[in-house]
Amino acid sequence: MKKLTLITFLIALILGSYSCKKSEETPSNAFTFKGKTYPISLTGIRRVVLTSAAKETHVYQFLFGSVSGTDTTVLAIAVADTLTNTLGGNYQSLDMSSDAPRGILPFVLVAASGILMPNLDEYFTGAGGSVDISFTPTTTDTTYSLNFNNISAGVYADKIGGGYQYTEAGKINGNYKGIISMEEVHPFGVLPNAVPKAFLPFTLKKK
Repeated sequence: MKKLTLITFLIALILGSYSCKKSEETPSNAFTFKGKTYPISLTGIRRVVLTSAAKETHVYQFLFGSVSGTDTTVLAIAVADTLTNTLGGNYQSLDMSSDAPRGILPFVLVAASGILMPNLDEYFTGAGGSVDISFTPTTTDTTYSLNFNNISAGVYADKIGGGYQYTEAGKINGNYKGIISMEEVHPFGVLPNAVPKAFLPFTLKKK
């Protein structure tokens, strides 16, 4: 299996076209990993629309950044429900080999789930744990609520003869509640110039 990396992917999202919004730091808006607590100070979300000849799949990519001085630790959570393409509810954390139609995705084309540390150590999610997602839309903003429940994160390595071995490094816990503005991207297609709002229920005004 080709070595996976979050580094280029996440840095491109944070420093490139992905717009992250500053979040109010509160005791409840934080995640923990390997015994350390990371207050969430940056947030972002994209709905990534992947289109093939057979179907269209929506992947919801959340980013949570914790800034301390010049260091930034990033938690990435990508979820999908390929049967409904909707967002909300409980998502179980899956490993690379899973073909479950709904869950937290460790890595899929232009989305990923895991932890990127300031020293560029990276940990992808694996089987075990879940995230609960709910949201309350208004005419101008949407408030998202996420609970991270013992999500497994670790390292994938190639195995002789094929396949991979997953080694857990720790569990991700915590929660976030606040306003996040969503963007929509079509990495392998062009978004029409005019799309009825009924077809974009989660696309919000950028701030």
